[in-house]
This record gives sequence, structure tokens and C-alpha cells, in this order.
Amino acid sequence: MLDSLLQWLQRIWDSINPFVIIDQYEGAILLRMGKKKRDLTTGFHFLPLKIALIDKVLSKIVTRDTISLIDVHITTSDGKTVSVGTIIDLEVVDVSTFLLDFNDADSNMKDVCRGVVTDYLTDISWEEMKKKSTLTAIKNKLKNKLSEMGVNVHQVYFSSMVLTRAFTIFSGKNII
Repeated sequence: MLDSLLQWLQRIWDSINPFVIIDQYEGAILLRMGKKKRDLTTGFHFLPLKIALIDKVLSKIVTRDTISLIDVHITTSDGKTVSVGTIIDLEVVDVSTFLLDFNDADSNMKDVCRGVVTDYLTDISWEEMKKKSTLTAIKNKLKNKLSEMGVNVHQVYFSSMVLTRAFTIFSGKNII
């Protein structure tokens, strides 16, 4: 009860407080009545015209980060069943695009990455998969796809790559 009261008071304070600090590792935008008014750069901002409940500041950490994808289980072009874990080194370069053009952009980004990795690996053989050129090709495909989201990809790594047998025991609400 006390926590929810404190959260409510914090929201009220945030809505009327004309002082905003954007940390060095963040990018931010000011929304007025739901529409982008302007980008906010790193540092201190005094927003004397900030209107309570009408203006909102959205921010996102934009420094380099890594995401670890849930392992993909695929069958390669030569019929091998493989489980692959992927780590992607990236950074947000366009905060407005990332925050405004995509619903739950962090989750979408992971889904897109997983899809690109899966699509690429199912079209090649197990031997091709083990080559360094595979990571470069996936990185280039991800660069193209994620640039639409305002994200730059620096590197792609496989955290694991294992020949395996795949069994589906549970799928949604149906037990198989």
C-alpha cells in the first residue's frame, strides 16, 4: 500500500517537476500530448513550459550493450539438427525511432534478431555454419534490419553451437 502511494506521488512529482537530467548514457525525447516535441541531449534541462500531465519525457540507455538470444533450434540445409545461442553487441543510435516507431522495441529487437539468425542458418550446411564468414553475414543482415529500428550492430557471436536432437514436449496449450 505504501509502495503504491509512493509511486503515485513520484508520478505526480515527475509530471510537474520542470527539471530534467539526461545522463551521459541516455538519449531522450520530450512528448507533448503524445507527439514528439524535441530531442533532449545529455545534461540538465529546465523545462519551464512543461505542462503537468501533458508533457512526458521518455529516455533510453543508448550506450553499447549486448543481448543474448534464446537458443534457436534449426535443421540445416544438410539435414543436421542444431541448437545455437547468439550474442549481439549493439547500441541505440536513434532514440526517437527506437522509442516511437516500435511497440516494445527491446522485445521486438530480440525477436527480429532471432528470426534473422534462424532464417540464415536454415539455408546453410553444418560445415558452413562453423565458418567465421557466417557470423559476418549474419551481422550484415542484422545491421540492415536493425538500422530500421535506430540500432547499430557492432558484432555477432555464437555463445553455443551444438548438434542435437530436437523433441517438442510442450507447445502452447497442447502437449505433444
